[in-house]
Amino acid sequence: MAFNLIDSWLLLLPNRAANLLLNRLEISRAGRDLVNRGVSATNNFVGAVTLINKEIKKHNSKDRKDWSAEEFKLAHESIEEILNTLTRQWKGILSEKAKR
Repeated sequence: MAFNLIDSWLLLLPNRAANLLLNRLEISRAGRDLVNRGVSATNNFVGAVTLINKEIKKHNSKDRKDWSAEEFKLAHESIEEILNTLTRQWKGILSEKAKR
């Protein structure tokens, strides 16, 4: 099976976006801040990828292997909105926990 642009997107975009989200939340990749708040993951990086993938799935519930090129383009274009949503949501969750 040849490695193509869609395979590349599947691997790179959520990972890149996860790093951006972690930077916005000011938490480390290896930490467990997200895990300790209920995200099913081994660390913050895996948790951020999970959160981003869940948001992407909300925009298009089909399996990614069945997406058209246009659907990948739309997902790519929505990543900034997804990051903004997750940043607002998780900054609030993380700050609430810090206040306790």
